[in-house]
Amino acid sequence: MDGVDIDITMFLENCGYAYIEEEPGDEIVGERKITNDVQETTKDWDRPRGEKKFRRKKKIPQKKFKKYPTKPKHSWHKRLSKIAIELDMEPISSHTELTAVQEIGDFYGEYLEEKRLQEQEKENNYWKSWIQKVKENPGNYGIVSAKILYRRDGTTVHDTDVACVKRDNLPDIYNEGRDGRYAMKEWDILPSVVEDDGWCGPRGTFVQSGFSFKRYNFFTYWDEKNHMYIWKSMNRHSWQCGGWRDHFDYYPNINILEDIFSLDKQWLPWKEVGTLSKWINGIEWETVWSRMDEMRTGACWGGGWQTWEGGDGFMNRSRESHYYPRTQIPRMIIH
Repeated sequence: MDGVDIDITMFLENCGYAYIEEEPGDEIVGERKITNDVQETTKDWDRPRGEKKFRRKKKIPQKKFKKYPTKPKHSWHKRLSKIAIELDMEPISSHTELTAVQEIGDFYGEYLEEKRLQEQEKENNYWKSWIQKVKENPGNYGIVSAKILYRRDGTTVHDTDVACVKRDNLPDIYNEGRDGRYAMKEWDILPSVVEDDGWCGPRGTFVQSGFSFKRYNFFTYWDEKNHMYIWKSMNRHSWQCGGWRDHFDYYPNINILEDIFSLDKQWLPWKEVGTLSKWINGIEWETVWSRMDEMRTGACWGGGWQTWEGGDGFMNRSRESHYYPRTQIPRMIIH
């Protein structure tokens, strides 16, 4: 080849390469031969479109079935509604709708009533279990109530604290020895508000007009860990806003609690008080807990020697215990 070394030329020829002179003109790669005629492609040249019927191998459903309630597609209710209009009657469509709404309401009302009865039965069984528990463990639980006399200006006649402990030494007919304890029987007939003429009790007690008695309720129970009785005021905000849930599953109606936890039903009346569950113008907690301990242990003087802390009318007044039971006042620890 011109311009190439002879050794390289001989090597290329031995490898099968050859030099060919190119022809003058353009070189066409991938040439196609086409015509200028317009062609049409169909399935059958001899059969016009639309004359042949085609059938599918797979059958396509023509009707849809809905799984949810729909409006009726028949027009019978429309015809009945037109007849009702002509006869000045209520349209059948509105009648059927009203009937359906009424049936739904009746069904829902029956459902709510059945649910209420089931819940009521469940609650009744719960309180029955408490009745059995108190019966098997007398003296462990109790309800104590007190009625405190108030003046017209809303202050108490006697100095009583949050545990209804009488802190003053003023004379009171309900706290004067044997006569006072017998006067406790007037508890159920004391008026909430005294009328203009005043109120005179059957045992000679007299209350001036404008005065009133306010009731306080307490739930008390035996704390085995600290060997003492705990008291909880049911009139305080902490109890009414959820504190009762620490002891009961259902809201404790006072009538239910009196029927279950009445100390007078757990023990026969004794000489020093006419009733142990109801007090007027002050509660003697030492008496209450001493008798409860006798019920609990079955012993005349209780389960052991007692340490009593009753507090006073100054800085050491009554207080509940929330986290440390032995800070409660009054308290009785039985050793």
